[in-house]
Amino acid sequence: MLYYRHLRNEGRPTIDYGWWGTFLGMRLTTRWSSGAMLDQIETLHNSNTGRFSYYRWIGPYVGFALPEFNGQVRVFGGWDLSKTNGYTDFYKVTYSIAFSK
Repeated sequence: MLYYRHLRNEGRPTIDYGWWGTFLGMRLTTRWSSGAMLDQIETLHNSNTGRFSYYRWIGPYVGFALPEFNGQVRVFGGWDLSKTNGYTDFYKVTYSIAFSK
């Protein structure tokens, strides 16, 4: 979980954000993995509107390791349970690099 807090009360609005996510999966081979994820961002404090959920995503993912680049790619897809932004589905691609072995 991450919490982003506003540091000053200058200007309007002052907003605090919260992010949390859960990734449950398993390695299928030395290179491939698969699983499910739940990811959410919301405002925990907003001086104008109060609490608001930007998105609440749930769905499967597939990942593959890139050992020659010391990295990993994950491809996600699923449903937005919050329906606050007008969309009902989502797609997401992440690339991560390990700086140590």
